[in-house]
Amino acid sequence: PDPGGAAPAAKRSLAGPEMAASSSSYNKVGINVTTLMREALSYLADENYGCAEECYAEALQVSLTECGEKHPMTATLLGHLARVCSQQGKHDLSAQMLERQLRMYETEEALQDR
Repeated sequence: PDPGGAAPAAKRSLAGPEMAASSSSYNKVGINVTTLMREALSYLADENYGCAEECYAEALQVSLTECGEKHPMTATLLGHLARVCSQQGKHDLSAQMLERQLRMYETEEALQDR
């Protein structure tokens, strides 16, 4: 991790538009999201919350683009992003994300009850 707080370009480009456009299989999406989540955890271990937030935000965007709003992975990533925002004192933003995550889980539950 970069001590200056910026994510290296190689890490930041993993989930860029080119990857989102070219990865049509769930497996590729899962690998990219998993890589970004591991990087976020590494940043969290170093207490580099800004870079962790960037990684989770990119992973969330990939999941939204490739899997959709209703996918469980999308909801999970939103929760991780909310937690890291809360750790930075962004409590209002974190609360909004957690409310959105709850709605996603409620929708998923309602669909399963049909």
